[in-house]
Amino acid sequence: MTHYNVSRSKKHFGAPFLGIHRADLQKVLSGAFGTQNLHLGCRLVNIVDDGDSVLVEFASGRIERVDLVVGADGVGSTVRRWITGADDTVYSGTSGFRGVVPTENLASMPDPQAIQFWMGPDAHVLHYPIGRDGGAVNFLAVLRGPAVWPYPSKMVDVDDELPVSSFRGWHPAITEMIKAAASPVSWALFTVRPLLRWYRGRVVLLGDAAHGMLPHHGQGANTSIEDAFALAALLAADDDPLAVLPRYQALRRPRTRAIQRSSWVTGSLLHVPDGPMTMARDHKMTSIPQDFAWIHGYDVQQELRSTDHYQTPFVAGRP
Repeated sequence: MTHYNVSRSKKHFGAPFLGIHRADLQKVLSGAFGTQNLHLGCRLVNIVDDGDSVLVEFASGRIERVDLVVGADGVGSTVRRWITGADDTVYSGTSGFRGVVPTENLASMPDPQAIQFWMGPDAHVLHYPIGRDGGAVNFLAVLRGPAVWPYPSKMVDVDDELPVSSFRGWHPAITEMIKAAASPVSWALFTVRPLLRWYRGRVVLLGDAAHGMLPHHGQGANTSIEDAFALAALLAADDDPLAVLPRYQALRRPRTRAIQRSSWVTGSLLHVPDGPMTMARDHKMTSIPQDFAWIHGYDVQQELRSTDHYQTPFVAGRP
């Protein structure tokens, strides 16, 4: 088993690693957006693009006419099926357990305030601190298998003992953390195959719906936010979706496709068996900051300024 502590973020990128609880992020975003135009519990069932606008129909029978549909509805996207005519999801052959544990319950954990990888044959664990004071640790424990996901849902209940027993023999910090989370749910890790098109007419994809990826670079939420920022900036400069969407796709697809591919390869490297390949992998881990600077050093605002995708003066924070 190999343990790796990633602690060079500030030196290489000019800022420290920051983890935020997903619920806290949602509060920030929903607070900024307000509730007047936020409608929950609306399940999309049909889209009709008539060229000048789009009709969207919900399971309740409600129908709305809009100028643009942005499908940010995740790996199992209904909007993507309308755009591509296919499912496009791919099971990775891996599954995992997730959890959040207060640091006070992690007596065996070396440096719970750092992002850390633990790697072994056919499995790995990633964990990092979240919250304003780093008072909790978020983890993902990944296993190779099952080879074929046999369930209709991507999340299934499992025996309470399975998460801990799957990592029996690992460092006590790992079994202590997994046990403390009490999370008897197994998550299938699905991705989205690289798409030729992210849009059709006035309907476009964003985030996991467009480029669902394995979580081994921790870029799912980050790339989704980048997508949203870029799309908003482009629309602010030109409010014609038919002109903007090709530029948005050209700007965002190469980067997200590269991260998708790298995340898949990284998943395999994290699970190599003991032996020469392990030693080569462990040596390579020492150059992570340099090797992945293209991911973590990316600035979507700078990208917008430096390409012809965006042609209007840009004010940071006010696309």
